[in-house]
Amino acid sequence: MSLRQLTPTSIFQHEEPSDRSLSDNDLKILWISRTLTNIDAQCCEDILSIEQSELEIEQKKYIRDQMMRKYQERRAPYQALLEGLRR
Repeated sequence: MSLRQLTPTSIFQHEEPSDRSLSDNDLKILWISRTLTNIDAQCCEDILSIEQSELEIEQKKYIRDQMMRKYQERRAPYQALLEGLRR
């Protein structure tokens, strides 16, 4: 194996740092993806909390259904924006 294969390409002088940087569109996609991940994680935590509670089954179902509706409403605009950016 040569030294060139072992060395990260970004340290070679012929390569501009901008060659490897992300575009504005890529950054927007990353930001929106991270936001969706945070929304998903919070929803999972909330559902788990309800499931572990001592509420009756019918109450858990009602609360879970309401939470899922809110989750989908909260997530929808970000999902639409992400799909638009990927076109």
